[in-house]
Amino acid sequence: MQLTNEIFSSMAKSDIEYIPQEYRKYTNVSVFLQNNIHKQKVSKKDLFTAIDISESIGYKYLDGRRTVPRDAFIKFLIFFEYELDEIQYYLLNFSYANLYIKNKRDNAIIYCVINNFSYLQVKQYLQMNGITIL
Repeated sequence: MQLTNEIFSSMAKSDIEYIPQEYRKYTNVSVFLQNNIHKQKVSKKDLFTAIDISESIGYKYLDGRRTVPRDAFIKFLIFFEYELDEIQYYLLNFSYANLYIKNKRDNAIIYCVINNFSYLQVKQYLQMNGITIL
């Protein structure tokens, strides 16, 4: 939360007004993920299956007993169908590195997100291009 406050305090007022209020309400990755699962009305088991995360690990992410790695967080964001600017914001908000266009893998992910690929399509695209999957 302190990092979020520092970011907002360093931004110009017009920049802060640009960020939708709903983006600013999350301070914890676990709470963010649980709220999205609730909004999407998807079962946790189906979600974990869809994004190739084992149930035991997935429940630990949701309970906050295990830190969500960047790749897993990106999988969740793609599954929840966030736009690129939203993904970049949430990565920054939760102290992950943003998708970087000069990184081949990140660039491929950006391409997929811009073209509204599902997680399965992203995974296939990365595999077809010889890039390490998420």
